[in-house]
Amino acid sequence: MYRTLIIFTALLLTAFPLFSQDIDAEWEMLTSMRYPRFSHSSALLGDTIYVFGGISHRGSILSSVEKYCIPENRWFSNREDELPIPLYQHQTVVSGQNIYIIGGRTRDHHMSSSVWIFNLERRERGYTELEELPVSLFGHSAILTGSSILVMGGRNRGPAIPTGYRYDMHDNEWREILAQDDNPINFRTARSNHGMFIIDRLLHAVGGVDFGTISSIEVFTNNQWENRTRIVNPKEYSAYTSIYNSTIIIAGGIDPPPRRMPSPQVTGWDARGRHWFQLPDMNGPRANFCLVQNDTAVFAIGGFSMGQNGGILNSIEAISKRPLDVPIKDFSRPIVSDASIYPNPTNGLILINFHNAPAVWQIIDSNGRILYEKSGTRNRNHGYWDSSNFPAGTYFVQSSQTGSASPSISAFSVIK
Repeated sequence: MYRTLIIFTALLLTAFPLFSQDIDAEWEMLTSMRYPRFSHSSALLGDTIYVFGGISHRGSILSSVEKYCIPENRWFSNREDELPIPLYQHQTVVSGQNIYIIGGRTRDHHMSSSVWIFNLERRERGYTELEELPVSLFGHSAILTGSSILVMGGRNRGPAIPTGYRYDMHDNEWREILAQDDNPINFRTARSNHGMFIIDRLLHAVGGVDFGTISSIEVFTNNQWENRTRIVNPKEYSAYTSIYNSTIIIAGGIDPPPRRMPSPQVTGWDARGRHWFQLPDMNGPRANFCLVQNDTAVFAIGGFSMGQNGGILNSIEAISKRPLDVPIKDFSRPIVSDASIYPNPTNGLILINFHNAPAVWQIIDSNGRILYEKSGTRNRNHGYWDSSNFPAGTYFVQSSQTGSASPSISAFSVIK
């Protein structure tokens, strides 16, 4: 089956712009894992995806490791590859032929500060324990920067923490990430179960949860974290990846109250062009799963949903990646429109006529910043907004219905 995906990918890369408005790209189901699992971690080495630990459909914490051979569309495992301890909500980082397994929760849901390295080049394969994290963490992010690993956010008993730690591979030593004045460099919003990526040499922290859904994307610049944009239709326990050093992909997750259901939706953020865009939905809803990418495709692995095995998934699906030189579908083309805007373009007051009375509606600029927000009134199908104090450009009206899975978006232009 994966050979079909390879052929499909090759055709698209040579003839079509992937994820553009002219292509109806689809996720393709591949061979399933042996064990359903969620809250696991994944890592790509060569043509093989490694899946570590997680929670099974029986509620047990797993130490098993499964490996997916991409060219053969085949899963396999070896007992000698099993984790030293069962883990979930941990993180993996790849450096060369080494896979670092960091933190998480283990037996009886105890928190772990352990750090292990799994080396594929050694004759005797197995795990070597390294210097422990300064604190036990789970739900954190981890990313490789040169010869260091940065760990940010996560939880340690209480709410999410905003701080982070740096691991020096040469010294085998962890240090708290501090500013020049020796104060911790904190997220603006503490978060766990988030994504972290380097785009144009800048760290980006994406989404996550604390005592609710975190909707912001923060960027580390000028020695501090700054809010860059808000996620369109944010969810809890989404999966994240970054492709081509420019685009953040956000997939699945749990819809916020009152719906609280896993979602199949996939959206993305072009960090350079600062555009949101929509990708095809996955074949079914997923939350608390992993996204892994190679040169040609993005893979969604495991997670939980609804149905058999208590909703815990062993399935894997993949979608082809777009070429670098093709513009993507962006927010200037509405995903779903539920409003008429007059006048458009405008240089002053606009009238917004909603087809259905919204629970809440917002005005958003092209950087994703919310400029205005208003709760809807029952049976009130219109609203007003004055654009006279805002610069020329493209703006969006985003409206949400009570119980709706996704917002409606309409674009309009401000001229001067």
